Amino acid sequence: AAGTLETTKTAEEAIAANKEIDQIITLICLCANGDLKKGIGYLQVIGHSSHKTVNAYYKIFNIPSLENINKYINLTKDKNINQANEVVNNLLHNGYNADDILDILLKVVIRREDLQYQTLFIQAISEVFIMTENCNSNTHLYALTSKLINIMKTGKYELDLLN
Repeated sequence: AAGTLETTKTAEEAIAANKEIDQIITLICLCANGDLKKGIGYLQVIGHSSHKTVNAYYKIFNIPSLENINKYINLTKDKNINQANEVVNNLLHNGYNADDILDILLKVVIRREDLQYQTLFIQAISEVFIMTENCNSNTHLYALTSKLINIMKTGKYELDLLN
């Protein structure tokens, strides 16, 4: 019975390790964004790291976690402005700047297949990206939350950049 317990534990550890590797590969693909040279560079860096975990990847490359980004997207889909803005607060409090948050947010939205208004989300995020280039302010992230929720409510998006 002890051998069976050890075998089960070893199998569970192997499954967990494979899930971790799959998550790291997903992150590398997301961050490389189709650039093979970048992808190889990311692989080399994480390969030489003493800690080959998803959390280590987030720390090494200083990117917000996919869990937080997906949580933010889901909260905007659910039209929950307070909790969505709380995710933004936490990301900013953890030292991520608006550009890093927007970059990962855009990449995740592009790859999500469950967004009814995916194109409108991409337009809103892109507009805020442009706005932060001209005037880097975290306020734009909170405005984005409002825009995404408005898209979910109305199914429409109006470009504010020209106003």
